[in-house]
Amino acid sequence: MDKNLTNKKPKKIFLKTVLVYLLILVVPFALFFTVARLSGNVFSDSFTAALADKYDLVRQTEGQKIVWIGGSSLPFGLRGDLVEEHLHVKSVDMGVYAAVGTKAMLEITLDGIRAGDLVILAPELSTQTYSDYFNADVFWEAAYEQPKMIPCLSFGEQAELFYHYFPFAWARITQKDTAGAAGSLYARNSFDERGDLSYPHTGNRMAGGVDKSQPISLDGLLTGAFYETVVPFIDACKSKGADVYFTFSPTNEAAKSFTDAEEAAFLSELNGKLPCPVLGSPSEMTYGSAYFYNTNYHLNETGAVLHTKTLLEEILKALSLPSDTGIVVPYIPPDELPEPDPQPGDEQTDLSFRMERAGGAYYLAKVIGSAAEQTELTLPKTYRGQPVAGIESGAFDDCTALQKLFIPDNYSIFPPYLFTSCPQLSEIHFAHTDPSVVSIPVSGMFDGGSPGLTVYLPADAYTKFASDYTWRIYRSLFKRENAE
Repeated sequence: MDKNLTNKKPKKIFLKTVLVYLLILVVPFALFFTVARLSGNVFSDSFTAALADKYDLVRQTEGQKIVWIGGSSLPFGLRGDLVEEHLHVKSVDMGVYAAVGTKAMLEITLDGIRAGDLVILAPELSTQTYSDYFNADVFWEAAYEQPKMIPCLSFGEQAELFYHYFPFAWARITQKDTAGAAGSLYARNSFDERGDLSYPHTGNRMAGGVDKSQPISLDGLLTGAFYETVVPFIDACKSKGADVYFTFSPTNEAAKSFTDAEEAAFLSELNGKLPCPVLGSPSEMTYGSAYFYNTNYHLNETGAVLHTKTLLEEILKALSLPSDTGIVVPYIPPDELPEPDPQPGDEQTDLSFRMERAGGAYYLAKVIGSAAEQTELTLPKTYRGQPVAGIESGAFDDCTALQKLFIPDNYSIFPPYLFTSCPQLSEIHFAHTDPSVVSIPVSGMFDGGSPGLTVYLPADAYTKFASDYTWRIYRSLFKRENAE
């Protein structure tokens, strides 16, 4: 037998095998990729997608500019028109969503920095933003709109982005109705030409004036990862001829949980390790709760004037210029609910729920008695003639049999890990129609329920919740009320 023919046979088998495996792997991937591309980008109107516009803005703005880098506290807390009026440079607000990650924000901004620019770093006071954290799922919402941002990232972030492309593409295919609605607060078109938030956001909507699930602490913020993220960026900006300053996000006074001594140590370390001036202090940027909108970092319109005034005064002092801006901030009296009339409590409510009063509002503190043994539970809408404002931690600790929970639309405060003692909880029904008036934790809200936990929302509000700044991270659990 011809030895050449004998040697060729295994080679042919090997090549056929390789071809079959390629077809098995490549064809489904190509089909999946094609379907994802043709399905359109359901996230193109989302709040995070505005980062693509800001990426272009920082590069296309001509002349000297001041560039602000941070999370969503910037667009909620900055008035670029006042900045331009007093500093006589163009203002570019890069802030969108802290979950993108500070490192990625710095990387996509660096190429737009020019000689003579002022760069203000103002990450929110959280362990997430004071780190090298990166959220590929969130970043894809902007990167799909502007792929030029991807090469700006580090190799590790690009690899993570590639890995997360598949769930992102699947979401685009399956979640066709979760795009941010144009004209809403958390939408791509809610930003103005400077990158500030232009959508109306007056008044303080947080019950009791604070999101109690979001205490603001300085503990653990200054880590090696933080310095490794920020210091190289500062050095790179300075090498381009730009001036860099570090400052702080606004802090809700009612959420502040650090002492003067902790702040002094925090500032001492920052001043010693950052190769740029530090403007102000967290306490100087701590304001009354009446100036906040819907989180402990998000200011309302009057709060934005107040914070911009504070920032401008610090910058002008750093530039050795007169710091009196003359900006007048309207006074907002603190939100205080009147003491309730001495009405008796509802007998059934008192037997089933323990209520506590805080910040001028009633909160559900504990499910008690036989109610804690029920499989289905509807929470009381009012207590002693007043709407119940929210739920305290541990309220459902004894509800191990609970399967269905119905929550009225006036409950606006929810702590994290509320349902960790409810292993059989499979349905939570919200009556709410506006996600912006509800404060929920950025993680852990629905941890502890059954593996098939479903969150039911009013059909006409589903899209609002699925695209909302905070609620969106839980959207895989959402279902329309009465949907099959």
